[in-house]
Amino acid sequence: MAPTTSPPSAGPRIQDQFPEAIIKKIIPAPKHPFYNYNGFNPSHNVLEVGHVRSPGRRPFGVKTIYDRDQAITVRDGARLYVDIFRPETSDSKPVPCIIPWSPYGKTGTGPQNYDSMAPFRAGLALDRTSGYEKFEAPDPAEWAERGYAVINVDARGIGHSEGIVAFWGNQEAEDIYDVIDWLSRQSWCNGSVAMAGNSWLAIAQINFASRLHHPALKAIAPWESFTDPYRQFVARGGRPHIPSFQKLIAGGFAGPEGAEDISDMLEKYPLYNDYWEAKRIPVEKIDNIPMYVLASYSSMLHTYGSLQTFRLAKTERKWLRIHPYQEWYDLYRPSISDELQRYLDAYCKPESPVTQKDWEESTPRVRLSLIGFEDDGSPAKTVIERPEESYPLERQQLRTLHLDADKGKLVQGKPSQETVKSYEGKSLTDQLTFTTTFETPTELAGYPKAVLYMSCPDHDDFDVAVQIRKIDSKGRQLVHLNYPCPAPIDQVPDVNIVKTLGPQGFLRASHHVSLNGDGGPVASNDLSSKTDVLYSHRIREPIMPGTVVRLEIPIWPIGMVFEAGEGIALNVSGHDMCLPETELCRISEPDDENVGRHCVHTGGNNGTPHILNPEIINNVILKEKRPLRVYWGTAPTGKPHCGYFVPALGAVGVDVSRLEFIVRSSFQDSKEYVRDRRRFSSLVKLSQVRKDGAGVVKTENDPIFGSLEYPILQSLDEEYLDVDAGCAGTLMNAMVPGFGEGQKMSSSEPSSKINILDTPEEATKKLKKAVCAPKQVEGNGVIAFIEHVIFRIQALKTGGKPRLTVERRDDEPLVYEDMSKLKHDYTQDILTPQMIKAALIKRLNDLLDPIRKDFEANT
Repeated sequence: MAPTTSPPSAGPRIQDQFPEAIIKKIIPAPKHPFYNYNGFNPSHNVLEVGHVRSPGRRPFGVKTIYDRDQAITVRDGARLYVDIFRPETSDSKPVPCIIPWSPYGKTGTGPQNYDSMAPFRAGLALDRTSGYEKFEAPDPAEWAERGYAVINVDARGIGHSEGIVAFWGNQEAEDIYDVIDWLSRQSWCNGSVAMAGNSWLAIAQINFASRLHHPALKAIAPWESFTDPYRQFVARGGRPHIPSFQKLIAGGFAGPEGAEDISDMLEKYPLYNDYWEAKRIPVEKIDNIPMYVLASYSSMLHTYGSLQTFRLAKTERKWLRIHPYQEWYDLYRPSISDELQRYLDAYCKPESPVTQKDWEESTPRVRLSLIGFEDDGSPAKTVIERPEESYPLERQQLRTLHLDADKGKLVQGKPSQETVKSYEGKSLTDQLTFTTTFETPTELAGYPKAVLYMSCPDHDDFDVAVQIRKIDSKGRQLVHLNYPCPAPIDQVPDVNIVKTLGPQGFLRASHHVSLNGDGGPVASNDLSSKTDVLYSHRIREPIMPGTVVRLEIPIWPIGMVFEAGEGIALNVSGHDMCLPETELCRISEPDDENVGRHCVHTGGNNGTPHILNPEIINNVILKEKRPLRVYWGTAPTGKPHCGYFVPALGAVGVDVSRLEFIVRSSFQDSKEYVRDRRRFSSLVKLSQVRKDGAGVVKTENDPIFGSLEYPILQSLDEEYLDVDAGCAGTLMNAMVPGFGEGQKMSSSEPSSKINILDTPEEATKKLKKAVCAPKQVEGNGVIAFIEHVIFRIQALKTGGKPRLTVERRDDEPLVYEDMSKLKHDYTQDILTPQMIKAALIKRLNDLLDPIRKDFEANT
C-alpha cells in the first residue's frame, strides 16, 4: 500500500485562468437520448466464473468483484464515480490497477461503441469483449484474468460525477492525481497504478504525466494521442477542422452540469493565444516514467501527436510501435494484450517473472510499419512492425519534386514554363492532382512537406488542403483497409475508421506569416526539421486578391511501401480530402470558408526572387562605368507624403541637391506614351495584370478598370524614364507588428504606428497605450520595434554595437546589447511592459528629434 502524499497543484484551473471560457449545459445522463444509462446503484457485486453481461459476449474467466458507482472525493470536494473490477483473490493478494480515463462513460454507458461507429465492429468478434469495457479501454473480464484491477472512471462532469467537463489541462491532471492516490491506498491494491487506452484515454495519460507525478503511477501506455488541441484537433492549419466530428464528440457528453465548448472557443479565439497554450500538452516535460507509445497512419486525429509524444518526451524508458491497423482493432488483438501485460508486469508487479531489464533489453526502441495497399491490388506487401533504432529513421534521405501544372506531374527539375491551374475552392470534389512513379522499389517514411505558390482572385484568404495518395502503375489512387473485413474493398463503407487514403496537410493562407513562430518545442535534431515546420498561428495577414503567395504546408507523417512502377499522387484542394471519421460525420455541403477559385502557379519565376539581371551589371557598371539608374516607386497612404524625401534623406546624410522630382504628366501625356499604352494593352491578358498589379493595387471581385492598367503604366514609366532597373513586387521581409490589437501598422488605426513627424508627446502617448502583453514576445509590437528599428539603426551608427538601457526604480539599470538576452528577460518577467516602454520612448524620441528638426528647417 502506497503512503498518502500531499497533492501538488498543476496550476490554475481553466475557469480561474480564463473566466471567459464558454461552458455549455449538457443533458443529464438519465435523459440523454443516446446514452446507455442503466441507473445509479452504488453496490458490491460478485461476478462468477462464466458470467456474461449479455448473450454472445466474453465470459469472465475468474471470480471478479464489481464495485459499482463508488465515489472518490477529489481535492475541491467534487465526487467522481468509478466502477471497480478486480479479481476476488485481490482481497488476500493485492493487484495493480489500470485506469482508463475519459468522458465517454465508464462501463459501456456512453453513446460511443464499436457497433455504431465502425463497420463490421472494427473487426472485433462480439465475444472478444465482455461489454463491461469502457470505450477504447482494456476489458475488465480479460484483465481480471491477467491479475489486474480495471477502474472505469466517469471523468469530472460525466454521468453522476460532479463538476464541469474539462478538456485536458490542469483540472484533469489534478483529478487523475487524486484518483491515483486514492486507489494506491486501497487494501486490495499493491500500490502500483498504470494507465492505458486509446484516444482521449491516451491524451489523459500524457496530459497528467507532463504536469504532475505520483509515485504510485508506475507506467503509462498512451496508444494514439495528440499533444496540441489547436494545431492537431480543432484548427489544423489555422482553419476550423472537422467541425462535424467536434459536434459529435460534444453531443455525446452527459452529466449534471456543463462542459467546456472548445468549438465555440475557436470562434472566440480563432488565433492561437494563452487559452490554447493552456490546452497544449507539454510532453517535453515527461521525465522518467516508462511509456509505451502507439501510433498508426489510419487516424487523422492522432498520428502526429503520438509521434511527437515519443520524440519529445525526456524519459529514457520509452518505446514506440507504429502499426498498420485501426486503433480499436489493434487494442484487442490477443498478441498485443499479451505484450501489454508483459510491459505492465515488468513495472507494476515486483513478483513478476518478467523483470524491467527483460522488457527493456528485449523490446525494440521503435517498430515501424509501412502500408503496402495490397487489399486494393498493389503487389507491395505491408511492412509490419519492423524493428528500428529511431523515428524518424536516421538513414532517411530527403528528395525534392517540383509541381508541373502543365503536365499534372511531379518532376525532378523545376519546369521552365510558368503554368497556372485552378480548382473551385468551395467544393467537396474539385481538386488538382500531380503524380510521379518510382522506377525501383521504394519506401516513404517520415514527415513530408508541400511548398505551393498559390493565389485566389476572388478573396483575401483561402484554406488549402494537400494529400499524398499511393497510385498503382495505371495511376489509380489506392485505399488501405485498416482491419480485416468480410466484404470486397469496394463494398466496404467509405469511412476513415476502416479505410486509409493517405496523410494530409492544411493551411489557412493568411497564417503563412506566422511560419517559424513560437509553435512549441520541436524535435530538430534530424532531417525532419527541414520538413516538419511549425506555425505559431498567433498572427494572420490578409492576402490581396490575385497575389501569389508561398505556402509551406507540413503534411502528417507518411508510411508507405512501393514496387517499381507504382507511385504517389499529390492532391491539392480547398476541402478535407480524408474520408469522414464515421458515417455520422459525413457532410453534404462544404463547411469551409472558401470563396471562388484557387490558383496553383508552377514553373517559371515562381519561388525565384526577382534579382538584378547580370547583363545589367556587365553593361552598366563594368562597361559604361556609371552608377545604376533605378526606378523606385513609393505610395505612402498617410502623412508624410512626397515632401518627406527631403528631410528623410537629409537626416541620413544624403546630399539633397541630387534629389530630382519628375512630374509624371510631362511624359505620360505625350502621343508616343499614349500609343505605346494602347499597344501594350493589346498584348497582355487580364489574369496577368491582376496578378502583377496585386502587390500594389487592391484588386477586388469587381475592380475599377483604370486600376488594371497600373502594371502597364509602371512598365512604360521605366522605359520613358530611361532607367536600368526597377524595384517592384511585394515586400517579403518580416513586417514589424503594430501597437494596436490588430497587430498591424495601419492608417485606419492611428495609434498602431509611429509617424516620423509625431511630436514627442504624441509618440509617448501612443507607446504608453501600446498593446504589450507581459512575458509574450511573439507578435509583440514593442519588442519587434526595438529589434528591427532601434537596434538596427544603432548598429549602423555604432558599427554593429547596439545598446539599450532600461532604468529600474530601486536597482541598477539593465543594459542590453543583443536581443536574445532582452527577449529572455522579458519572457521571465525580469523586464515588464512598463519598463520596456519607458526605455523605448526615450530611445525613439532621441532618434526622431533630428528628423523633426530637418523637416522643420526645410518647410
